[in-house]
Amino acid sequence: MGTPRTGTDPMGDHSTCLVRMWVQSKASGVGGPWTALKSHSVMSSHSVMGSRSVMSSRSVMGSRSVMGLRWARIRLTPEPLASPTATGRAVDAAFPTGEKDDVEPTDTLSWGELDEEHLAALTGLAEACLAADGGLPLFARQPLLRARLLQSHTLGAWHDGRLVAAVSAGNTAPPAAVGVGDTAPPTTVPHGPATATGLVHPRWRGRGLGTRLISWADQRAGHADLLLTTETWSAAAERLFTAHGLHRTFSESVLRHHLDVVPAVARPETVVTEPVTAETGADLFATYCAAFADRPGFVAPEADEWLGELREDDEYRPDLSLLARGPDGEAVGFVNIVGTWIDQVGVVPAWRKRRVGAYLVASVLRSLAADGAREAWLCVNDDNPAGELYRRLGFADAGRRARHLLRRS
Repeated sequence: MGTPRTGTDPMGDHSTCLVRMWVQSKASGVGGPWTALKSHSVMSSHSVMGSRSVMSSRSVMGSRSVMGLRWARIRLTPEPLASPTATGRAVDAAFPTGEKDDVEPTDTLSWGELDEEHLAALTGLAEACLAADGGLPLFARQPLLRARLLQSHTLGAWHDGRLVAAVSAGNTAPPAAVGVGDTAPPTTVPHGPATATGLVHPRWRGRGLGTRLISWADQRAGHADLLLTTETWSAAAERLFTAHGLHRTFSESVLRHHLDVVPAVARPETVVTEPVTAETGADLFATYCAAFADRPGFVAPEADEWLGELREDDEYRPDLSLLARGPDGEAVGFVNIVGTWIDQVGVVPAWRKRRVGAYLVASVLRSLAADGAREAWLCVNDDNPAGELYRRLGFADAGRRARHLLRRS
Protein backbone atom coordinates (compact mmCIF):
# COMPACT_ATOMS: atom_id res chain seq x y z
CA MET A 1 0.00 0.00 0.00
CA GLY A 2 1.84 3.01 0.28
CA THR A 3 3.99 6.15 1.65
CA PRO A 4 6.12 6.72 -3.22
CA ARG A 5 9.64 7.76 -2.70
CA THR A 6 10.49 11.25 -3.47
CA GLY A 7 12.07 11.24 -6.81
CA THR A 8 12.60 13.34 -9.82
CA ASP A 9 12.53 12.80 -13.52
CA PRO A 10 13.87 9.38 -14.43
CA MET A 11 13.48 10.29 -18.02
CA GLY A 12 15.39 13.52 -17.87
CA ASP A 13 17.79 15.00 -15.42
CA HIS A 14 16.87 13.08 -12.32
CA SER A 15 15.95 9.73 -10.90
CA THR A 16 12.68 8.63 -9.43
CA CYS A 17 11.90 6.24 -6.66
CA LEU A 18 8.20 5.60 -6.42
CA VAL A 19 5.70 3.48 -4.56
CA ARG A 20 6.37 0.99 -1.79
CA MET A 21 4.37 0.63 1.34
CA TRP A 22 5.83 1.50 4.66
CA VAL A 23 4.39 2.10 8.06
CA GLN A 24 5.96 3.91 10.91
CA SER A 25 6.46 1.35 13.61
CA LYS A 26 7.77 3.80 16.16
CA ALA A 27 7.77 7.50 15.52
CA SER A 28 11.08 9.11 16.27
CA GLY A 29 10.53 12.38 14.54
CA VAL A 30 9.82 13.32 10.98
CA GLY A 31 11.70 10.89 8.80
CA GLY A 32 12.00 8.39 11.67
CA PRO A 33 12.39 4.61 11.31
CA TRP A 34 9.90 2.73 9.14
CA THR A 35 9.01 -0.88 8.75
CA ALA A 36 7.81 -2.35 5.49
CA LEU A 37 4.51 -4.13 5.06
CA LYS A 38 4.30 -7.00 2.65
CA SER A 39 2.17 -5.24 0.15
CA HIS A 40 2.85 -1.99 -1.63
CA SER A 41 4.59 0.94 -0.27
CA VAL A 42 2.83 4.07 -0.30
CA MET A 43 5.22 6.78 -0.18
CA SER A 44 7.92 8.33 -2.09
CA SER A 45 11.28 7.60 -1.03
CA HIS A 46 13.14 10.24 0.78
CA SER A 47 10.49 12.46 2.10
CA VAL A 48 8.92 13.09 5.34
CA MET A 49 7.55 9.65 5.39
CA GLY A 50 10.10 7.36 4.31
CA SER A 51 13.25 5.53 4.63
CA ARG A 52 13.68 2.97 1.78
CA SER A 53 11.39 5.48 1.78
CA VAL A 54 8.14 5.09 0.41
CA MET A 55 6.38 7.83 1.75
CA SER A 56 8.38 10.72 1.07
CA SER A 57 6.81 10.29 -0.38
CA ARG A 58 5.52 9.80 1.54
CA SER A 59 -1.63 17.82 12.31
CA VAL A 60 -3.79 19.74 12.46
CA MET A 61 -5.16 20.32 15.66
CA GLY A 62 -6.38 23.59 16.72
CA SER A 63 -4.67 25.87 19.12
CA ARG A 64 -4.54 24.85 22.73
CA SER A 65 -6.94 27.61 23.67
CA VAL A 66 -9.80 26.11 21.72
CA MET A 67 -8.88 22.46 21.93
CA GLY A 68 -10.46 21.94 25.32
CA LEU A 69 -13.71 23.57 24.31
CA ARG A 70 -13.93 21.54 21.14
CA TRP A 71 -13.31 18.33 23.04
CA ALA A 72 -15.94 19.15 25.64
CA ARG A 73 -18.55 19.31 22.90
CA ILE A 74 -17.97 15.72 21.82
CA ARG A 75 -20.70 13.64 23.40
CA LEU A 76 -19.36 10.22 24.35
CA THR A 77 -22.47 8.19 25.08
CA PRO A 78 -22.29 5.69 27.93
CA GLU A 79 -24.43 3.12 26.10
CA PRO A 80 -22.75 0.50 23.87
CA LEU A 81 -21.77 1.52 20.37
CA ALA A 82 -24.14 0.79 17.54
CA SER A 83 -22.93 -2.15 15.50
CA PRO A 84 -21.66 -1.69 11.98
CA THR A 85 -23.37 -3.38 9.09
CA ALA A 86 -22.38 -6.92 8.30
CA THR A 87 -19.98 -5.84 5.60
CA GLY A 88 -19.27 -2.27 6.65
CA ARG A 89 -19.40 -1.30 2.95
CA ALA A 90 -22.94 0.01 2.46
CA VAL A 91 -21.73 3.57 2.20
CA ASP A 92 -24.58 5.03 0.16
CA ALA A 93 -27.79 3.89 1.77
CA ALA A 94 -29.37 5.57 4.79
CA PHE A 95 -27.01 8.55 4.89
CA PRO A 96 -28.36 12.11 4.85
CA THR A 97 -28.31 13.58 1.36
CA GLY A 98 -27.44 17.08 2.51
CA GLU A 99 -30.85 18.53 1.72
CA LYS A 100 -32.06 21.08 4.26
CA ASP A 101 -34.74 18.80 5.70
CA ASP A 102 -32.55 15.73 5.57
CA VAL A 103 -29.56 16.78 7.69
CA GLU A 104 -29.17 14.86 10.92
CA PRO A 105 -27.83 16.93 13.83
CA THR A 106 -24.42 15.82 15.00
CA ASP A 107 -25.66 15.43 18.57
CA THR A 108 -27.46 12.26 17.43
CA LEU A 109 -24.12 10.52 16.91
CA SER A 110 -22.75 7.86 19.24
CA TRP A 111 -19.01 8.14 19.89
CA GLY A 112 -16.68 5.48 21.18
CA GLU A 113 -13.40 3.63 20.79
CA LEU A 114 -12.85 1.38 17.76
CA ASP A 115 -10.71 -1.71 17.44
CA GLU A 116 -10.04 -4.66 15.15
CA GLU A 117 -13.66 -5.84 15.20
CA HIS A 118 -14.66 -2.60 13.46
CA LEU A 119 -12.25 -3.13 10.53
CA ALA A 120 -15.07 -3.74 8.04
CA ALA A 121 -16.77 -0.47 8.99
CA LEU A 122 -13.47 1.41 8.73
CA THR A 123 -12.94 -0.13 5.28
CA GLY A 124 -16.35 1.10 4.14
CA LEU A 125 -15.59 4.60 5.42
CA ALA A 126 -12.22 4.66 3.65
CA GLU A 127 -13.82 3.46 0.40
CA ALA A 128 -16.44 6.22 0.59
CA CYS A 129 -13.74 8.88 1.07
CA LEU A 130 -11.61 7.47 -1.75
CA ALA A 131 -14.64 7.46 -4.06
CA ALA A 132 -15.29 11.12 -3.29
CA ASP A 133 -11.76 12.50 -3.03
CA GLY A 134 -9.48 10.08 -4.84
CA GLY A 135 -6.18 9.20 -3.23
CA LEU A 136 -4.14 6.12 -2.51
CA PRO A 137 -6.28 3.03 -3.31
CA LEU A 138 -4.10 0.91 -1.04
CA PHE A 139 -5.62 2.82 1.86
CA ALA A 140 -8.71 0.62 1.69
CA ARG A 141 -6.61 -2.53 1.99
CA GLN A 142 -6.16 -3.96 5.46
CA PRO A 143 -2.39 -3.55 6.00
CA LEU A 144 -2.37 0.20 5.42
CA LEU A 145 -5.84 0.70 6.89
CA ARG A 146 -4.70 -0.90 10.14
CA ALA A 147 -1.52 1.16 10.19
CA ARG A 148 -3.43 4.42 9.72
CA LEU A 149 -6.74 3.90 11.53
CA LEU A 150 -6.01 1.30 14.18
CA GLN A 151 -3.13 2.98 15.97
CA SER A 152 -2.90 3.14 19.77
CA HIS A 153 -6.31 4.79 20.11
CA THR A 154 -9.16 5.13 17.61
CA LEU A 155 -12.37 7.11 18.07
CA GLY A 156 -15.42 6.62 15.86
CA ALA A 157 -18.80 8.28 15.38
CA TRP A 158 -21.82 6.14 14.50
CA HIS A 159 -25.20 7.07 13.09
CA ASP A 160 -27.97 4.53 12.64
CA GLY A 161 -25.48 1.65 12.79
CA ARG A 162 -23.05 3.16 10.29
CA LEU A 163 -19.63 4.62 10.88
CA VAL A 164 -19.58 8.23 9.67
CA ALA A 165 -16.28 9.51 11.10
CA ALA A 166 -13.12 8.08 12.64
CA VAL A 167 -9.76 9.28 13.90
CA SER A 168 -6.78 7.32 15.15
CA ALA A 169 -3.74 8.50 17.10
CA GLY A 170 -0.42 6.81 17.80
CA ASN A 171 2.83 7.47 19.66
CA THR A 172 0.82 9.41 22.21
CA ALA A 173 1.18 10.02 25.93
CA PRO A 174 0.18 7.09 28.16
CA PRO A 175 -3.61 6.66 28.32
CA ALA A 176 -3.64 7.40 32.06
CA ALA A 177 -2.43 10.90 31.27
CA VAL A 178 -5.58 11.71 29.30
CA GLY A 179 -9.10 11.56 30.68
CA VAL A 180 -12.07 11.30 28.36
CA GLY A 181 -13.46 14.61 29.53
CA ASP A 182 -10.20 16.31 30.47
CA THR A 183 -9.27 19.58 28.86
CA ALA A 184 -5.73 19.80 30.25
CA PRO A 185 -3.02 18.21 28.10
CA PRO A 186 -1.02 15.33 29.54
CA THR A 187 2.40 16.15 30.93
CA THR A 188 4.17 13.14 29.41
CA VAL A 189 5.80 13.93 26.06
CA PRO A 190 6.25 10.95 23.68
CA HIS A 191 9.48 10.48 21.77
CA GLY A 192 8.95 12.08 18.37
CA PRO A 193 5.67 13.45 17.03
CA ALA A 194 2.32 11.89 17.77
CA THR A 195 0.69 10.55 14.61
CA ALA A 196 -2.93 10.76 13.47
CA THR A 197 -5.25 10.03 10.56
CA GLY A 198 -8.93 10.95 10.37
CA LEU A 199 -11.87 10.50 8.00
CA VAL A 200 -15.34 12.03 7.71
CA HIS A 201 -17.89 10.46 5.39
CA PRO A 202 -18.53 12.79 2.43
CA ARG A 203 -22.22 13.15 3.35
CA TRP A 204 -21.38 14.23 6.89
CA ARG A 205 -18.90 16.96 6.08
CA GLY A 206 -19.37 20.64 6.80
CA ARG A 207 -20.81 20.06 10.28
CA GLY A 208 -17.73 20.47 12.43
CA LEU A 209 -16.82 16.78 12.66
CA GLY A 210 -13.37 17.36 11.19
CA THR A 211 -12.59 19.92 13.87
CA ARG A 212 -13.81 17.50 16.54
CA LEU A 213 -11.54 14.75 15.24
CA ILE A 214 -8.60 17.13 15.15
CA SER A 215 -9.27 18.27 18.71
CA TRP A 216 -9.39 14.69 19.98
CA ALA A 217 -6.08 13.80 18.30
CA ASP A 218 -4.57 17.07 19.50
CA GLN A 219 -5.39 16.20 23.08
CA ARG A 220 -4.00 12.70 22.69
CA ALA A 221 -0.74 14.22 21.41
CA GLY A 222 -0.30 16.20 24.62
CA HIS A 223 2.76 18.44 24.39
CA ALA A 224 4.26 16.50 21.48
CA ASP A 225 4.23 17.68 17.88
CA LEU A 226 1.42 16.17 15.83
CA LEU A 227 1.97 14.59 12.41
CA LEU A 228 -1.25 14.06 10.46
CA THR A 229 -1.33 11.80 7.41
CA THR A 230 -4.11 11.87 4.83
CA GLU A 231 -4.33 9.30 2.06
CA THR A 232 -7.42 10.98 0.55
CA TRP A 233 -6.41 14.64 0.32
CA SER A 234 -8.94 17.28 -0.70
CA ALA A 235 -8.89 21.06 -0.98
CA ALA A 236 -11.47 21.31 1.82
CA ALA A 237 -9.26 19.22 4.10
CA GLU A 238 -6.30 21.46 3.28
CA ARG A 239 -8.30 24.54 4.33
CA LEU A 240 -9.29 22.83 7.57
CA PHE A 241 -5.72 21.87 8.38
CA THR A 242 -4.43 25.36 7.61
CA ALA A 243 -7.11 26.92 9.81
CA HIS A 244 -5.88 24.78 12.70
CA GLY A 245 -2.25 25.78 12.30
CA LEU A 246 -1.02 22.69 10.45
CA HIS A 247 1.85 23.05 7.99
CA ARG A 248 2.06 20.75 4.99
CA THR A 249 5.40 18.92 4.96
CA PHE A 250 4.80 16.52 2.11
CA SER A 251 2.35 15.92 -0.73
CA GLU A 252 2.34 13.76 -3.80
CA SER A 253 0.05 12.81 -6.64
CA VAL A 254 -1.34 9.33 -7.14
CA LEU A 255 -1.26 8.52 -10.86
CA ARG A 256 -3.00 5.74 -12.75
CA HIS A 257 -2.45 4.43 -16.27
CA HIS A 258 -5.21 2.45 -18.00
CA LEU A 259 -3.43 -0.25 -19.97
CA ASP A 260 -5.82 -0.53 -22.88
CA VAL A 261 -3.39 1.82 -24.67
CA VAL A 262 0.30 1.88 -23.77
CA PRO A 263 2.91 4.39 -24.97
CA ALA A 264 5.56 3.50 -27.52
CA VAL A 265 9.05 4.77 -26.68
CA ALA A 266 11.94 3.84 -28.94
CA ARG A 267 14.79 1.95 -27.30
CA PRO A 268 17.78 4.24 -26.79
CA GLU A 269 20.68 3.30 -29.02
CA THR A 270 23.18 0.88 -27.47
CA VAL A 271 20.90 0.20 -24.47
CA VAL A 272 19.66 -3.31 -23.71
CA THR A 273 17.40 -4.45 -20.87
CA GLU A 274 17.08 -7.66 -18.89
CA PRO A 275 14.78 -8.87 -16.08
CA VAL A 276 16.03 -8.76 -12.52
CA THR A 277 17.47 -12.03 -11.20
CA ALA A 278 19.30 -13.14 -8.10
CA GLU A 279 22.54 -12.93 -10.08
CA THR A 280 21.98 -9.27 -10.99
CA GLY A 281 21.09 -8.18 -7.46
CA ALA A 282 24.44 -6.50 -6.85
CA ASP A 283 24.16 -4.51 -10.09
CA LEU A 284 20.57 -3.53 -9.26
CA PHE A 285 21.56 -2.19 -5.86
CA ALA A 286 24.60 -0.35 -7.22
CA THR A 287 22.44 1.29 -9.90
CA TYR A 288 19.86 2.32 -7.31
CA CYS A 289 22.55 3.99 -5.18
CA ALA A 290 24.16 5.72 -8.17
CA ALA A 291 20.80 6.98 -9.43
CA PHE A 292 19.73 8.38 -6.07
CA ALA A 293 23.04 9.58 -4.65
CA ASP A 294 22.35 13.17 -5.70
CA ARG A 295 18.89 13.24 -4.11
CA PRO A 296 18.72 15.58 -1.09
CA GLY A 297 18.97 13.60 2.12
CA PHE A 298 19.72 10.29 0.44
CA VAL A 299 21.45 7.78 2.71
CA ALA A 300 22.43 4.52 1.06
CA PRO A 301 21.04 1.48 2.90
CA GLU A 302 22.89 -1.77 3.35
CA ALA A 303 22.73 -3.91 0.22
CA ASP A 304 21.47 -6.98 2.08
CA GLU A 305 18.72 -4.95 3.72
CA TRP A 306 17.53 -3.28 0.50
CA LEU A 307 17.62 -6.47 -1.58
CA GLY A 308 16.10 -8.47 1.27
CA GLU A 309 13.08 -6.18 1.41
CA LEU A 310 12.48 -6.79 -2.28
CA ARG A 311 12.82 -10.56 -2.00
CA GLU A 312 10.49 -10.71 1.00
CA ASP A 313 7.76 -8.68 -0.67
CA ASP A 314 5.18 -11.19 -1.92
CA GLU A 315 4.14 -8.82 -4.72
CA TYR A 316 7.58 -7.92 -6.03
CA ARG A 317 7.83 -8.85 -9.72
CA PRO A 318 11.50 -9.44 -10.66
CA ASP A 319 10.28 -10.95 -13.94
CA LEU A 320 8.72 -7.60 -14.90
CA SER A 321 11.33 -5.39 -13.25
CA LEU A 322 14.16 -4.34 -15.54
CA LEU A 323 17.85 -3.51 -15.46
CA ALA A 324 19.21 -1.40 -18.36
CA ARG A 325 22.81 -1.75 -19.55
CA GLY A 326 24.99 0.38 -21.78
CA PRO A 327 27.27 -0.86 -24.61
CA ASP A 328 30.01 -1.88 -22.18
CA GLY A 329 27.61 -3.96 -20.08
CA GLU A 330 27.53 -1.49 -17.21
CA ALA A 331 24.12 -1.04 -15.56
CA VAL A 332 22.75 2.46 -16.29
CA GLY A 333 19.14 2.35 -15.10
CA PHE A 334 16.46 0.19 -13.47
CA VAL A 335 12.75 -0.07 -12.70
CA ASN A 336 11.17 -2.16 -9.93
CA ILE A 337 7.57 -3.41 -10.08
CA VAL A 338 5.51 -4.35 -7.03
CA GLY A 339 2.12 -5.76 -7.95
CA THR A 340 0.80 -3.30 -10.52
CA TRP A 341 2.76 -0.39 -9.03
CA ILE A 342 5.88 1.17 -10.47
CA ASP A 343 7.83 1.17 -7.26
CA GLN A 344 11.13 2.74 -8.26
CA VAL A 345 12.76 4.11 -11.39
CA GLY A 346 16.34 5.33 -11.57
CA VAL A 347 18.91 6.36 -14.17
CA VAL A 348 22.56 7.04 -13.35
CA PRO A 349 23.61 10.68 -13.94
CA ALA A 350 25.77 10.04 -17.03
CA TRP A 351 22.82 8.45 -18.86
CA ARG A 352 20.09 10.94 -18.13
CA LYS A 353 18.32 12.84 -20.94
CA ARG A 354 18.68 9.84 -23.25
CA ARG A 355 15.12 8.48 -22.84
CA VAL A 356 16.33 5.57 -20.70
CA GLY A 357 13.80 6.22 -17.95
CA ALA A 358 10.95 6.76 -20.41
CA TYR A 359 11.86 3.54 -22.23
CA LEU A 360 11.96 1.56 -18.96
CA VAL A 361 8.54 2.86 -17.87
CA ALA A 362 6.95 2.21 -21.28
CA SER A 363 8.46 -1.27 -21.32
CA VAL A 364 7.02 -2.29 -17.97
CA LEU A 365 3.62 -0.86 -18.92
CA ARG A 366 3.60 -3.16 -21.96
CA SER A 367 4.67 -6.10 -19.80
CA LEU A 368 1.97 -5.43 -17.21
CA ALA A 369 -0.66 -5.23 -19.97
CA ALA A 370 0.57 -8.51 -21.49
CA ASP A 371 0.44 -10.06 -18.01
CA GLY A 372 -3.26 -9.24 -17.78
CA ALA A 373 -3.16 -6.07 -15.66
CA ARG A 374 -5.81 -3.51 -16.55
CA GLU A 375 -4.06 -0.53 -14.97
CA ALA A 376 -0.73 0.54 -13.49
CA TRP A 377 -0.08 2.96 -10.65
CA LEU A 378 2.65 5.18 -9.28
CA CYS A 379 3.04 8.09 -6.87
CA VAL A 380 5.12 11.18 -7.57
CA ASN A 381 6.03 14.02 -5.25
CA ASP A 382 4.58 17.42 -6.05
CA ASP A 383 8.06 18.93 -6.43
CA ASN A 384 9.20 16.16 -8.76
CA PRO A 385 9.45 17.29 -12.40
CA ALA A 386 8.98 13.67 -13.46
CA GLY A 387 5.26 14.12 -12.84
CA GLU A 388 4.80 16.00 -16.10
CA LEU A 389 6.63 13.31 -18.03
CA TYR A 390 4.57 10.50 -16.49
CA ARG A 391 1.45 12.33 -17.58
CA ARG A 392 2.85 12.60 -21.10
CA LEU A 393 3.22 8.83 -21.05
CA GLY A 394 -0.49 8.52 -20.34
CA PHE A 395 -0.71 8.55 -16.54
CA ALA A 396 -3.69 10.48 -15.17
CA ASP A 397 -4.25 11.98 -11.74
CA ALA A 398 -6.26 9.77 -9.38
CA GLY A 399 -5.93 11.83 -6.20
CA ARG A 400 -3.36 13.07 -3.77
CA ARG A 401 -1.93 12.20 -0.37
CA ALA A 402 -0.21 14.46 2.12
CA ARG A 403 1.26 14.98 5.56
CA HIS A 404 0.84 17.98 7.83
CA LEU A 405 2.74 18.85 10.98
CA LEU A 406 1.72 20.87 14.01
CA ARG A 407 4.77 22.04 15.93
CA ARG A 408 4.37 23.03 19.56
CA SER A 409 7.44 25.24 19.67
